[in-house]
Amino acid sequence: MKNALILCVILLLLVVSLVSSFQPSGRKLLGANISLQSSGKIFAAQPSKNNIFSFFTSPKPSPTQPQKPKFPTLTVPPNYNVALGCLAIAGVCAVTKNYGAAVPLGFIGSFLYIQTGKIRFLFDDEAIEVVVSKKAESGEEKLSQTRENFAVGGRNRWKYNSITDWFFIPSKEFPVLVYFNENQTSPKGQIHFFPVLMNGKTLYETMAERIGVKRP
Repeated sequence: MKNALILCVILLLLVVSLVSSFQPSGRKLLGANISLQSSGKIFAAQPSKNNIFSFFTSPKPSPTQPQKPKFPTLTVPPNYNVALGCLAIAGVCAVTKNYGAAVPLGFIGSFLYIQTGKIRFLFDDEAIEVVVSKKAESGEEKLSQTRENFAVGGRNRWKYNSITDWFFIPSKEFPVLVYFNENQTSPKGQIHFFPVLMNGKTLYETMAERIGVKRP
């Protein structure tokens, strides 16, 4: 039960951060950049037809295609393993009459279960971001920004090249927490911990592909 109590304390601290940070800000995320032309093409300037020197100008250049992003935008699907694990441990503690651990673990498990249905990790071409998912009346999923980070302020979005190291706790085979350190918030480095409320395998593979495997 000692390990369960340690896990309880860690998750309790994360709950505080989740309550403070992972709330919708009311700002919707755009699914793509807005182009100047409806066709998505950017055209070079054309010489005027009335210019008498237009005959001597070079041929009109063909329109250039917009540069394709290196990585497609991806949202990691939710996974309830961590929440259900907490609830299962709470149930065992309750059966063994260890109510001191059962009550907080039950509360944390219930809270994480709710948050799993709302919190998403969004990966775009250049950064990872924590966003809030909400279903529209049409049934489509809409994503919005979370509130500013409760600890250091600012948007919960970090560029891939700012992340200096990251790993899963206790392991990638059994992910409960994801840790990463980034120097975007502070040049000295800023540490973050998040419960793995999404598919751990997809999360690991996406981070390894876009950030690289970086351990301290």
